[in-house]
Amino acid sequence: MVEAEGDLCELSEADHHPWPQVQSLFSLKDVKKNSLIMRCMLCAPKRTDIAAYKNSSSNLKKYVAVSVKRFQKKRGSDSATVDQPHSKKNPKIMSPFSSPATKVTQAVIDKLLINFVCEGNQPFSIVELPSFRKIIQTLQPQCTVMTRKTLRLKVQDTFKNMKVHVATTADCWSARQRSYMGVTCHWIDKAKSDTYKRLSRSAFAKCSALWNKTSRSVLAFETVERECKLQFLRPNQTRWNSLFLAVERLVRIQKEQGEQAIRNVCTALKIKMLNTAELGFLAEYATVMKPVAMALNLLQGESSVHMGFLLPTLHQLQDKLKRLESTCKVCQPLLKALQGGILKRFGEVMKEPELIAAAILLPKFRTAWTTDQSILTTGLTYIKEQLEISVENDTLCYSSPSDEEDFFASMNTGHSETGELESTCWLSSPGPFAIRPSPNTSAVKRQPRQLGSLSISVYLAVQRGDKGGSHLPLRDGEGDRSTGGEKRCSAADH
Repeated sequence: MVEAEGDLCELSEADHHPWPQVQSLFSLKDVKKNSLIMRCMLCAPKRTDIAAYKNSSSNLKKYVAVSVKRFQKKRGSDSATVDQPHSKKNPKIMSPFSSPATKVTQAVIDKLLINFVCEGNQPFSIVELPSFRKIIQTLQPQCTVMTRKTLRLKVQDTFKNMKVHVATTADCWSARQRSYMGVTCHWIDKAKSDTYKRLSRSAFAKCSALWNKTSRSVLAFETVERECKLQFLRPNQTRWNSLFLAVERLVRIQKEQGEQAIRNVCTALKIKMLNTAELGFLAEYATVMKPVAMALNLLQGESSVHMGFLLPTLHQLQDKLKRLESTCKVCQPLLKALQGGILKRFGEVMKEPELIAAAILLPKFRTAWTTDQSILTTGLTYIKEQLEISVENDTLCYSSPSDEEDFFASMNTGHSETGELESTCWLSSPGPFAIRPSPNTSAVKRQPRQLGSLSISVYLAVQRGDKGGSHLPLRDGEGDRSTGGEKRCSAADH
Protein backbone atom coordinates (compact mmCIF):
# COMPACT_ATOMS: atom_id res chain seq x y z
CA MET A 1 0.00 0.00 0.00
CA VAL A 2 1.36 3.37 -1.02
CA GLU A 3 0.07 6.71 0.32
CA ALA A 4 0.51 9.56 -2.14
CA GLU A 5 0.47 13.19 -1.05
CA GLY A 6 0.36 14.70 -4.52
CA ASP A 7 -2.07 14.22 -7.33
CA LEU A 8 -1.42 11.44 -9.77
CA CYS A 9 -1.82 12.16 -13.40
CA GLU A 10 -4.96 10.74 -14.92
CA LEU A 11 -4.46 8.02 -17.50
CA SER A 12 -6.27 7.58 -20.69
CA GLU A 13 -6.78 3.95 -19.71
CA ALA A 14 -8.88 5.05 -16.75
CA ASP A 15 -12.00 4.69 -18.83
CA HIS A 16 -11.08 1.05 -19.41
CA HIS A 17 -11.18 -0.33 -15.87
CA PRO A 18 -9.57 -3.82 -15.65
CA TRP A 19 -12.13 -4.99 -13.03
CA PRO A 20 -15.50 -3.34 -13.60
CA GLN A 21 -17.01 -5.08 -10.56
CA VAL A 22 -14.83 -2.97 -8.21
CA GLN A 23 -15.05 0.23 -10.21
CA SER A 24 -17.13 1.84 -7.49
CA LEU A 25 -14.40 1.14 -4.93
CA PHE A 26 -11.14 1.64 -6.84
CA SER A 27 -10.06 3.77 -9.78
CA LEU A 28 -7.11 3.06 -12.06
CA LYS A 29 -4.28 5.58 -11.69
CA ASP A 30 -1.20 3.99 -13.18
CA VAL A 31 -0.04 0.96 -15.13
CA LYS A 32 3.33 -0.64 -14.62
CA LYS A 33 5.02 -3.66 -16.11
CA ASN A 34 3.31 -6.38 -14.07
CA SER A 35 1.03 -4.41 -11.76
CA LEU A 36 -1.67 -1.79 -11.61
CA ILE A 37 -1.88 1.16 -9.23
CA MET A 38 -5.43 1.54 -7.90
CA ARG A 39 -6.74 4.41 -5.74
CA CYS A 40 -9.21 3.65 -2.98
CA MET A 41 -12.36 5.74 -3.27
CA LEU A 42 -13.56 4.77 0.21
CA CYS A 43 -10.61 6.54 1.85
CA ALA A 44 -11.43 9.91 0.26
CA PRO A 45 -10.48 12.67 0.85
CA LYS A 46 -7.36 10.80 1.88
CA ARG A 47 -5.40 9.52 -1.10
CA THR A 48 -4.46 5.88 -0.75
CA ASP A 49 -2.99 3.88 -3.61
CA ILE A 50 -2.82 0.08 -3.72
CA ALA A 51 -0.66 -2.02 -6.02
CA ALA A 52 -2.30 -5.10 -7.55
CA TYR A 53 -1.16 -7.69 -10.06
CA LYS A 54 -2.70 -7.51 -13.50
CA ASN A 55 -4.06 -11.04 -13.26
CA SER A 56 -5.27 -10.95 -9.65
CA SER A 57 -7.33 -8.61 -7.50
CA SER A 58 -6.53 -10.34 -4.19
CA ASN A 59 -4.67 -7.31 -2.83
CA LEU A 60 -7.73 -5.13 -3.37
CA LYS A 61 -9.95 -7.67 -1.63
CA LYS A 62 -7.62 -7.86 1.37
CA TYR A 63 -7.46 -4.08 1.61
CA VAL A 64 -11.25 -3.80 1.61
CA ALA A 65 -11.52 -6.44 4.35
CA VAL A 66 -8.95 -4.64 6.52
CA SER A 67 -10.62 -1.27 5.95
CA VAL A 68 -14.05 -2.61 6.86
CA LYS A 69 -12.76 -4.19 10.07
CA ARG A 70 -10.96 -0.97 11.01
CA PHE A 71 -14.10 1.03 10.36
CA GLN A 72 -16.33 -1.35 12.35
CA LYS A 73 -13.89 -1.40 15.24
CA LYS A 74 -13.69 2.38 15.33
CA ARG A 75 -17.42 2.79 15.11
CA GLY A 76 -18.03 0.15 17.76
CA SER A 77 -15.65 1.80 20.22
CA ASP A 78 -17.20 5.22 19.59
CA SER A 79 -20.73 3.96 20.13
CA ALA A 80 -19.68 2.12 23.29
CA THR A 81 -18.08 5.31 24.62
CA VAL A 82 -21.16 7.44 23.92
CA ASP A 83 -24.05 5.07 24.61
CA GLN A 84 -22.53 2.81 27.27
CA PRO A 85 -20.36 4.88 29.60
CA HIS A 86 -20.59 2.30 32.43
CA SER A 87 -19.76 -0.80 30.39
CA LYS A 88 -16.44 -1.28 32.19
CA LYS A 89 -18.22 -1.52 35.51
CA ASN A 90 -20.54 -4.26 34.19
CA PRO A 91 -18.37 -6.45 31.97
CA LYS A 92 -20.41 -9.59 32.59
CA ILE A 93 -23.67 -7.90 31.61
CA MET A 94 -22.41 -6.14 28.49
CA SER A 95 -20.02 -8.80 27.17
CA PRO A 96 -22.68 -10.80 25.23
CA PHE A 97 -23.66 -7.70 23.28
CA SER A 98 -20.14 -6.54 22.52
CA SER A 99 -18.60 -9.91 21.58
CA PRO A 100 -17.80 -10.42 17.88
CA ALA A 101 -19.60 -12.97 15.74
CA THR A 102 -18.41 -16.56 15.88
CA LYS A 103 -16.16 -17.49 12.99
CA VAL A 104 -16.83 -20.75 11.17
CA THR A 105 -14.23 -22.42 8.99
CA GLN A 106 -14.84 -23.72 5.49
CA ALA A 107 -14.43 -27.33 6.67
CA VAL A 108 -17.23 -26.91 9.19
CA ILE A 109 -19.53 -25.42 6.52
CA ASP A 110 -18.83 -28.36 4.18
CA LYS A 111 -19.54 -30.91 6.92
CA LEU A 112 -22.79 -29.20 7.87
CA LEU A 113 -23.91 -29.15 4.24
CA ILE A 114 -23.21 -32.89 3.86
CA ASN A 115 -25.19 -33.68 7.02
CA PHE A 116 -28.05 -31.45 5.88
CA VAL A 117 -28.32 -33.16 2.49
CA CYS A 118 -27.97 -36.73 3.84
CA GLU A 119 -30.26 -36.48 6.87
CA GLY A 120 -32.98 -34.60 5.00
CA ASN A 121 -32.72 -36.65 1.78
CA GLN A 122 -32.21 -33.42 -0.13
CA PRO A 123 -31.18 -33.38 -3.79
CA PHE A 124 -27.61 -32.45 -4.58
CA SER A 125 -28.86 -29.57 -6.71
CA ILE A 126 -30.05 -27.69 -3.62
CA VAL A 127 -26.57 -26.24 -3.10
CA GLU A 128 -26.86 -24.45 -6.47
CA LEU A 129 -30.13 -22.69 -5.68
CA PRO A 130 -29.57 -18.91 -5.48
CA SER A 131 -31.70 -18.61 -2.34
CA PHE A 132 -29.71 -21.33 -0.55
CA ARG A 133 -26.37 -19.83 -1.53
CA LYS A 134 -27.60 -16.44 -0.37
CA ILE A 135 -28.37 -17.86 3.07
CA ILE A 136 -24.83 -19.18 3.47
CA GLN A 137 -23.21 -16.04 2.13
CA THR A 138 -25.29 -13.88 4.46
CA LEU A 139 -24.47 -15.91 7.55
CA GLN A 140 -20.81 -16.52 6.69
CA PRO A 141 -19.58 -14.16 3.95
CA GLN A 142 -16.03 -15.54 4.06
CA CYS A 143 -17.18 -19.07 3.19
CA THR A 144 -18.23 -20.46 -0.17
CA VAL A 145 -20.82 -23.07 -1.10
CA MET A 146 -19.59 -26.19 -2.86
CA THR A 147 -20.98 -27.23 -6.22
CA ARG A 148 -23.25 -30.18 -6.85
CA LYS A 149 -20.40 -32.28 -8.25
CA THR A 150 -18.16 -31.57 -5.26
CA LEU A 151 -21.00 -32.42 -2.88
CA ARG A 152 -21.56 -35.77 -4.60
CA LEU A 153 -17.87 -36.70 -4.30
CA LYS A 154 -17.72 -35.68 -0.64
CA VAL A 155 -20.82 -37.75 0.17
CA GLN A 156 -19.21 -40.79 -1.45
CA ASP A 157 -16.01 -40.32 0.56
CA THR A 158 -17.99 -39.93 3.77
CA PHE A 159 -19.88 -43.13 3.00
CA LYS A 160 -16.64 -45.06 2.47
CA ASN A 161 -15.23 -43.86 5.79
CA MET A 162 -18.42 -44.74 7.66
CA LYS A 163 -18.68 -48.15 6.01
CA VAL A 164 -15.53 -49.31 7.78
CA HIS A 165 -17.08 -48.81 11.23
CA VAL A 166 -20.56 -50.30 10.69
CA ALA A 167 -22.05 -53.61 9.54
CA THR A 168 -25.43 -53.81 7.82
CA THR A 169 -27.73 -56.76 7.27
CA ALA A 170 -30.93 -57.07 5.24
CA ASP A 171 -33.76 -59.57 5.54
CA CYS A 172 -36.83 -60.04 3.35
CA TRP A 173 -39.97 -61.97 4.25
CA SER A 174 -43.64 -62.07 3.49
CA ALA A 175 -46.67 -62.49 5.71
CA ARG A 176 -50.34 -62.49 4.75
CA GLN A 177 -49.52 -61.76 1.13
CA ARG A 178 -47.46 -58.71 2.06
CA SER A 179 -43.72 -58.36 1.59
CA TYR A 180 -41.44 -56.87 4.20
CA MET A 181 -37.80 -55.88 4.25
CA GLY A 182 -35.78 -55.26 7.37
CA VAL A 183 -32.39 -53.57 7.46
CA THR A 184 -30.21 -53.51 10.56
CA CYS A 185 -27.04 -51.58 11.27
CA HIS A 186 -24.54 -52.55 13.95
CA TRP A 187 -21.50 -50.71 15.22
CA ILE A 188 -19.11 -51.00 18.14
CA ASP A 189 -18.47 -48.20 20.56
CA LYS A 190 -15.19 -48.45 22.39
CA ALA A 191 -15.73 -49.00 26.09
CA LYS A 192 -14.15 -45.94 27.61
CA SER A 193 -13.81 -45.70 31.37
CA ASP A 194 -11.72 -42.62 31.94
CA THR A 195 -12.41 -42.56 35.68
CA TYR A 196 -9.69 -45.08 36.53
CA LYS A 197 -7.17 -43.52 34.15
CA ARG A 198 -7.84 -40.00 35.41
CA LEU A 199 -7.67 -40.91 39.09
CA SER A 200 -4.62 -43.14 38.71
CA ARG A 201 -2.63 -40.54 36.80
CA SER A 202 -3.48 -37.66 39.11
CA ALA A 203 -3.07 -39.70 42.31
CA PHE A 204 0.27 -41.26 41.37
CA ALA A 205 1.56 -37.93 40.05
CA LYS A 206 0.95 -36.31 43.43
CA CYS A 207 2.33 -39.35 45.25
CA SER A 208 5.50 -39.27 43.14
CA ALA A 209 6.03 -35.62 43.98
CA LEU A 210 5.52 -36.41 47.66
CA TRP A 211 7.90 -39.39 47.61
CA ASN A 212 10.61 -37.50 45.72
CA LYS A 213 10.44 -34.42 47.93
CA THR A 214 10.55 -36.34 51.21
CA SER A 215 13.47 -38.53 50.13
CA ARG A 216 15.73 -35.69 48.98
CA SER A 217 15.41 -33.19 51.80
CA VAL A 218 16.30 -33.48 55.48
CA LEU A 219 13.73 -30.84 56.41
CA ALA A 220 11.04 -32.74 54.53
CA PHE A 221 12.08 -35.94 56.30
CA GLU A 222 11.72 -34.25 59.69
CA THR A 223 8.35 -32.77 58.71
CA VAL A 224 6.98 -36.19 57.80
CA GLU A 225 8.35 -37.68 61.03
CA ARG A 226 6.70 -34.94 63.08
CA GLU A 227 3.30 -34.98 61.38
CA CYS A 228 2.83 -38.63 60.37
CA LYS A 229 4.91 -40.52 62.97
CA LEU A 230 5.93 -42.78 60.07
CA GLN A 231 8.08 -42.25 57.02
CA PHE A 232 6.89 -42.64 53.46
CA LEU A 233 8.30 -45.52 51.43
CA ARG A 234 9.72 -44.70 48.02
CA PRO A 235 9.02 -47.19 45.18
CA ASN A 236 11.96 -49.05 43.69
CA GLN A 237 11.86 -50.08 40.04
CA THR A 238 13.74 -53.32 40.74
CA ARG A 239 11.31 -54.56 43.41
CA TRP A 240 7.97 -56.04 42.41
CA ASN A 241 5.99 -55.01 45.49
CA SER A 242 7.65 -51.65 46.13
CA LEU A 243 4.83 -49.56 44.65
CA PHE A 244 2.21 -51.48 46.61
CA LEU A 245 4.18 -51.08 49.84
CA ALA A 246 4.54 -47.33 49.25
CA VAL A 247 0.81 -46.91 48.64
CA GLU A 248 -0.04 -49.14 51.59
CA ARG A 249 2.13 -47.00 53.89
CA LEU A 250 0.37 -43.85 52.68
CA VAL A 251 -3.05 -45.40 53.31
CA ARG A 252 -1.91 -46.57 56.74
CA ILE A 253 -0.80 -43.06 57.69
CA GLN A 254 -4.17 -41.72 56.58
CA LYS A 255 -6.03 -44.25 58.75
CA GLU A 256 -3.84 -43.85 61.84
CA GLN A 257 -2.98 -40.14 61.79
CA GLY A 258 -5.85 -38.80 59.72
CA GLU A 259 -6.04 -36.91 56.46
CA GLN A 260 -4.93 -33.70 58.15
CA ALA A 261 -1.44 -35.11 58.77
CA ILE A 262 -0.89 -35.67 55.05
CA ARG A 263 -2.38 -32.25 54.33
CA ASN A 264 0.07 -30.58 56.72
CA VAL A 265 3.00 -32.31 55.00
CA CYS A 266 1.81 -31.26 51.55
CA THR A 267 1.32 -27.68 52.73
CA ALA A 268 4.78 -27.53 54.29
CA LEU A 269 6.42 -28.99 51.17
CA LYS A 270 4.27 -26.92 48.77
CA ILE A 271 2.84 -29.99 47.05
CA LYS A 272 -0.71 -30.42 45.81
CA MET A 273 -2.84 -32.29 48.32
CA LEU A 274 -4.63 -35.50 47.39
CA ASN A 275 -8.36 -34.95 47.20
CA THR A 276 -11.00 -37.29 48.62
CA ALA A 277 -11.48 -39.22 45.36
CA GLU A 278 -7.73 -39.79 44.96
CA LEU A 279 -7.36 -41.00 48.56
CA GLY A 280 -10.25 -43.41 48.01
CA PHE A 281 -8.58 -44.65 44.84
CA LEU A 282 -5.31 -45.33 46.67
CA ALA A 283 -7.14 -47.25 49.41
CA GLU A 284 -8.92 -49.40 46.83
CA TYR A 285 -5.69 -49.90 44.88
CA ALA A 286 -3.99 -51.22 48.02
CA THR A 287 -6.92 -53.58 48.67
CA VAL A 288 -6.80 -55.02 45.13
CA MET A 289 -3.02 -55.40 45.00
CA LYS A 290 -2.63 -56.92 48.47
CA PRO A 291 -3.41 -60.53 47.39
CA VAL A 292 -0.99 -60.16 44.47
CA ALA A 293 1.76 -58.88 46.75
CA MET A 294 1.19 -61.74 49.21
CA ALA A 295 1.36 -64.29 46.39
CA LEU A 296 4.60 -62.79 45.10
CA ASN A 297 6.16 -62.83 48.56
CA LEU A 298 5.15 -66.46 48.95
CA LEU A 299 6.58 -67.59 45.62
CA GLN A 300 9.79 -65.58 45.75
CA GLY A 301 10.54 -66.42 49.39
CA GLU A 302 13.03 -68.97 50.66
CA SER A 303 10.73 -71.06 52.86
CA SER A 304 7.98 -72.14 50.46
CA VAL A 305 10.21 -73.31 47.64
CA HIS A 306 8.40 -76.55 46.85
CA MET A 307 6.98 -77.00 43.40
CA GLY A 308 3.67 -77.87 45.01
CA PHE A 309 3.20 -74.30 46.26
CA LEU A 310 2.65 -72.85 42.79
CA LEU A 311 -0.85 -74.03 41.89
CA PRO A 312 -2.41 -73.59 45.35
CA THR A 313 -1.03 -70.06 45.44
CA LEU A 314 -2.48 -69.25 42.02
CA HIS A 315 -5.87 -70.75 42.84
CA GLN A 316 -6.03 -68.88 46.13
CA LEU A 317 -5.07 -65.65 44.35
CA GLN A 318 -7.85 -66.15 41.80
CA ASP A 319 -10.39 -66.74 44.57
CA LYS A 320 -9.35 -63.60 46.44
CA LEU A 321 -9.55 -61.46 43.31
CA LYS A 322 -12.96 -62.90 42.46
CA ARG A 323 -14.30 -61.98 45.89
CA LEU A 324 -13.19 -58.38 45.32
CA GLU A 325 -15.39 -57.99 42.23
CA SER A 326 -18.48 -57.09 44.29
CA THR A 327 -16.76 -54.45 46.43
CA CYS A 328 -14.37 -52.92 43.89
CA LYS A 329 -15.71 -49.76 42.24
CA VAL A 330 -12.99 -47.58 40.73
CA CYS A 331 -10.29 -50.25 40.24
CA GLN A 332 -12.40 -52.63 38.15
CA PRO A 333 -10.07 -52.21 35.11
CA LEU A 334 -7.08 -53.12 37.29
CA LEU A 335 -8.91 -56.14 38.71
CA LYS A 336 -9.86 -57.43 35.26
CA ALA A 337 -6.31 -56.89 33.98
CA LEU A 338 -4.89 -58.95 36.86
CA GLN A 339 -7.34 -61.79 36.29
CA GLY A 340 -6.68 -61.81 32.56
CA GLY A 341 -2.92 -61.73 33.10
CA ILE A 342 -3.01 -64.76 35.41
CA LEU A 343 -5.00 -66.79 32.89
CA LYS A 344 -2.78 -65.71 30.01
CA ARG A 345 0.49 -66.47 31.79
CA PHE A 346 -0.43 -69.53 33.86
CA GLY A 347 -3.46 -70.94 32.04
CA GLU A 348 -1.57 -73.85 30.49
CA VAL A 349 0.71 -74.31 33.49
CA MET A 350 -2.29 -74.86 35.78
CA LYS A 351 -3.23 -77.93 33.72
CA GLU A 352 0.13 -79.69 34.12
CA PRO A 353 -0.38 -83.08 35.87
CA GLU A 354 3.05 -82.95 37.48
CA LEU A 355 2.35 -79.61 39.17
CA ILE A 356 -1.09 -80.81 40.29
CA ALA A 357 0.45 -83.94 41.79
CA ALA A 358 3.14 -81.87 43.53
CA ALA A 359 0.45 -79.77 45.20
CA ILE A 360 -1.55 -82.84 46.27
CA LEU A 361 1.52 -84.52 47.77
CA LEU A 362 2.18 -81.60 50.12
CA PRO A 363 0.54 -82.29 53.51
CA LYS A 364 -0.22 -78.57 53.81
CA PHE A 365 -2.62 -78.66 50.86
CA ARG A 366 -3.52 -82.22 49.83
CA THR A 367 -6.84 -81.92 47.98
CA ALA A 368 -8.20 -78.87 49.81
CA TRP A 369 -6.66 -76.20 47.56
CA THR A 370 -9.24 -76.54 44.76
CA THR A 371 -12.85 -77.60 44.35
CA ASP A 372 -12.46 -78.65 40.72
CA GLN A 373 -12.76 -82.44 40.76
CA SER A 374 -11.30 -82.79 37.27
CA ILE A 375 -8.04 -81.19 38.44
CA LEU A 376 -7.86 -83.48 41.48
CA THR A 377 -8.61 -86.53 39.34
CA THR A 378 -5.79 -85.60 36.97
CA GLY A 379 -3.34 -85.26 39.84
CA LEU A 380 -4.34 -88.50 41.59
CA THR A 381 -4.17 -90.41 38.32
CA TYR A 382 -0.68 -89.06 37.70
CA ILE A 383 0.41 -90.13 41.21
CA LYS A 384 -0.94 -93.66 40.69
CA GLU A 385 0.89 -93.93 37.37
CA GLN A 386 4.15 -92.87 38.99
CA LEU A 387 3.67 -95.41 41.78
CA GLU A 388 3.24 -98.17 39.21
CA ILE A 389 6.43 -97.07 37.48
CA SER A 390 8.31 -97.13 40.80
CA VAL A 391 7.29 -100.77 41.36
CA GLU A 392 8.69 -101.84 38.01
CA ASN A 393 12.02 -100.09 38.62
CA ASP A 394 14.35 -102.30 40.69
CA THR A 395 17.32 -99.94 40.87
CA LEU A 396 18.00 -97.45 43.63
CA CYS A 397 19.95 -94.21 43.19
CA TYR A 398 21.52 -92.23 45.99
CA SER A 399 22.25 -88.52 46.02
CA SER A 400 25.85 -87.41 46.09
CA PRO A 401 27.11 -85.31 49.00
CA SER A 402 27.79 -82.43 46.64
CA ASP A 403 24.15 -82.07 45.56
CA GLU A 404 22.38 -79.00 46.86
CA GLU A 405 19.09 -80.86 47.21
CA ASP A 406 18.35 -84.56 47.73
CA PHE A 407 17.04 -86.39 44.75
CA PHE A 408 15.65 -89.88 45.18
CA ALA A 409 14.89 -92.19 42.32
CA SER A 410 12.20 -94.84 42.26
CA MET A 411 12.78 -97.59 44.77
CA ASN A 412 12.29 -101.31 44.25
CA THR A 413 9.41 -101.71 46.64
CA GLY A 414 6.23 -103.58 45.98
CA HIS A 415 2.79 -102.44 46.97
CA SER A 416 -0.61 -104.02 46.96
CA GLU A 417 -3.96 -102.67 45.93
CA THR A 418 -4.68 -102.03 49.61
CA GLY A 419 -1.59 -99.92 49.98
CA GLU A 420 -2.46 -97.81 46.95
CA LEU A 421 -5.98 -97.36 48.25
CA GLU A 422 -4.64 -96.32 51.66
CA SER A 423 -2.36 -93.77 49.97
CA THR A 424 -5.31 -92.29 48.10
CA CYS A 425 -7.38 -92.20 51.30
CA TRP A 426 -4.54 -90.38 53.10
CA LEU A 427 -4.39 -87.77 50.36
CA SER A 428 -8.13 -87.17 50.71
CA SER A 429 -8.26 -87.19 54.52
CA PRO A 430 -9.03 -83.84 56.25
CA GLY A 431 -6.46 -83.96 59.06
CA PRO A 432 -2.83 -82.88 58.63
CA PHE A 433 -1.45 -86.33 59.53
CA ALA A 434 -4.59 -88.49 59.57
CA ILE A 435 -4.47 -91.97 58.05
CA ARG A 436 -6.87 -94.89 58.23
CA PRO A 437 -5.12 -97.76 60.10
CA SER A 438 -4.78 -101.23 58.58
CA PRO A 439 -3.29 -104.50 59.85
CA ASN A 440 -0.03 -103.80 58.04
CA THR A 441 0.32 -100.21 59.21
CA SER A 442 -0.50 -100.44 62.91
CA ALA A 443 2.97 -99.26 63.84
CA VAL A 444 2.72 -96.07 61.73
CA LYS A 445 1.78 -93.18 63.99
CA ARG A 446 1.95 -90.30 61.55
CA GLN A 447 3.13 -89.44 58.07
CA PRO A 448 6.26 -87.37 57.45
CA ARG A 449 5.79 -83.65 56.88
CA GLN A 450 7.52 -83.68 53.50
CA LEU A 451 5.67 -86.23 51.37
CA GLY A 452 7.74 -86.92 48.29
CA SER A 453 9.17 -89.95 46.54
CA LEU A 454 11.05 -90.97 49.72
CA SER A 455 7.94 -90.69 51.90
CA ILE A 456 5.88 -92.78 49.48
CA SER A 457 8.66 -95.40 49.41
CA VAL A 458 8.80 -95.52 53.23
CA TYR A 459 5.03 -95.81 53.37
CA LEU A 460 4.95 -98.69 50.89
CA ALA A 461 7.87 -100.41 52.64
CA VAL A 462 5.98 -100.35 55.94
CA GLN A 463 2.88 -101.64 54.14
CA ARG A 464 4.95 -104.59 52.93
CA GLY A 465 6.48 -105.18 56.36
CA ASP A 466 10.05 -104.49 55.29
CA LYS A 467 11.93 -102.70 58.09
CA GLY A 468 15.46 -103.22 56.80
CA GLY A 469 17.66 -100.19 56.56
CA SER A 470 19.30 -101.24 53.31
CA HIS A 471 16.27 -100.14 51.32
CA LEU A 472 16.09 -96.61 52.73
CA PRO A 473 18.53 -93.87 51.60
CA LEU A 474 19.88 -91.39 54.10
CA ARG A 475 20.62 -87.70 54.06
CA ASP A 476 24.18 -86.53 54.48
CA GLY A 477 25.40 -86.46 58.07
CA GLU A 478 22.85 -88.91 59.47
CA GLY A 479 25.22 -91.85 59.91
CA ASP A 480 26.32 -94.82 57.90
CA ARG A 481 23.89 -96.31 55.43
CA SER A 482 24.22 -99.68 57.15
CA THR A 483 22.87 -98.43 60.50
CA GLY A 484 21.18 -95.14 59.66
CA GLY A 485 18.30 -96.86 57.89
CA GLU A 486 17.36 -98.64 61.10
CA LYS A 487 17.32 -95.31 62.92
CA ARG A 488 15.06 -93.79 60.31
CA CYS A 489 12.67 -96.77 60.47
CA SER A 490 12.64 -96.80 64.23
CA ALA A 491 11.72 -93.12 64.21
CA ALA A 492 8.87 -93.86 61.87
CA ASP A 493 7.76 -96.86 63.93
CA HIS A 494 7.73 -94.97 67.18
